[in-house]
Amino acid sequence: MGVTELCLHMATRAGDGPDAWPRSYACVAEYEAMLDPELARLIAQFGIRRVAFRDLAAEAVPAS
Repeated sequence: MGVTELCLHMATRAGDGPDAWPRSYACVAEYEAMLDPELARLIAQFGIRRVAFRDLAAEAVPAS
């Protein structure tokens, strides 16, 4: 058992201006993928547990 990080930059639109994501970045597609019911089914099927980093820190075992 271990931890795998999946990092996404989901957004409902690409945005404009100096802080906008590059046009080649698929932030809207990432957002839509995370809402896909098939993804929720696969997460449940494989027993994947979604957690925040703070939750992992609370579960961490101190180094000896």
